[in-house]
This record gives sequence, structure tokens and C-alpha cells, in this order.
Amino acid sequence: MAEAPLDGSNFSILVDSLYDTSGVEYASRKSGRYPVHVRGWKCLTFGDLFDEFAAAFQFPSYFGYNRDALLDCLQDFFDEDLRYQAATSGLDLIIWHADEVLRDGSGLQGRVDLEVFIDILCSAISEIRSPEGIRAGFEPVSRSVNIYLQFDDDDAASDLARWASVGLRFSKLDR
Repeated sequence: MAEAPLDGSNFSILVDSLYDTSGVEYASRKSGRYPVHVRGWKCLTFGDLFDEFAAAFQFPSYFGYNRDALLDCLQDFFDEDLRYQAATSGLDLIIWHADEVLRDGSGLQGRVDLEVFIDILCSAISEIRSPEGIRAGFEPVSRSVNIYLQFDDDDAASDLARWASVGLRFSKLDR
């Protein structure tokens, strides 16, 4: 599914308190980008994650609350016929307390769930970055997507290891 490499070019790590990372959202808005924050503590399972993403992105009422629907709605974020395409230059997805995302999955299932979620994000990034995309009838416009994973200082090393264990490479944002 993922066409965007897990190379860290779109994923940045913020190791700081939630309060201290608010500057990322401010800078995003100031630069004409569209920031969306997702609360990691509301995404313990895939069902929870679907609810939180639907609320944060204001997905349309026909959102199907499944993995394919999540990918479709993320890929369609900039479609001109949808009311939630407010950004002009790109999207900044900020996941607060990323250590909590899909935390309820244990063992192999937890690892698979996190890997599938990252795969969905990478596929959406690839689609949004592509000036052609898979949709016909729209003006070809390429936009960038940045994903910021926020971790508190205390347990950042073990939390980062969980994300890295499924193959995600990222850059650390120095603040």
C-alpha cells in the first residue's frame, strides 16, 4: 500500500511537553499550511483512532470507520469538492502523545496495527504529494504533508523504539 518511503522525510519527532510544542501549530498557520492535531490518548485502538481522525479532520458523514475509509478520506483531503480543504500549501498533522497511539494492541498485533497505521499515512502522503493523484477531473496540484509525532521527555526513548521497531525512520526536530 505505502508508496512513500518510511525514510523520515515526512515524519518529525518532537520530544517536548505538549505545551512547548504549540509553536509548531502556530508556525504552520502562519506559513499558510493547515495544521491538524490528533490526540494520541484518544487513539488506543483502531476504532478509537477512526473516531479521533474523523473528528480532527471533520470527515464527511459517509466516512466508513475502517482502514480503507481512513486512507480514502486522508487522500481526498485537498479535493476541491470537499469542504475541509482549507490549506493552500500543505498539511501538518501533529499527533500529540504519539506514545499512546494504538497502545492497547499487545505483542504482534500491536506491532502490526502500528505498521498498518504508518502504511496508511505513507500512502496518503504519496497521494497528496503527487500532482496527478488518482482522481480525475481535478487540477493537478502537489502539496506537502508533514507529520509531527510528539512525545514527552520522560519516556521518549522507549516510545520512539516502538515506532522505529516497525520500520519508521524519522528526523528529530530540534527546538
